[in-house]
Amino acid sequence: MENPSGRNDDQQIRELVTTWMSATKGGDLDALLALIAEDAVFLTPGQKPMSKDDFASLQKAQWAKGLPGFDATSTIQEIKVLGDWAFMWTKLAIAITPPQGGQ
Repeated sequence: MENPSGRNDDQQIRELVTTWMSATKGGDLDALLALIAEDAVFLTPGQKPMSKDDFASLQKAQWAKGLPGFDATSTIQEIKVLGDWAFMWTKLAIAITPPQGGQ
């Protein structure tokens, strides 16, 4: 599907993932929050669903202790665009190290 920017939806989704990874690595919470819809829900193993506000609070609390080292790869397995909806399946590998001197 083509949009007014000239980039197809698949390209835009891939760019969003790249932007997300870069903002996370750089500790740019405002950039991350701009990428999240107000009604987004994060599903993580063993945890209750997390809202955008929950995500923001968690990041602020974690990053208040210092920005951790962050290295990650996101390998997109599949992207499906269905009208105004899109779904992505990705394999995400993350290595996070505590801020210098942290525990």
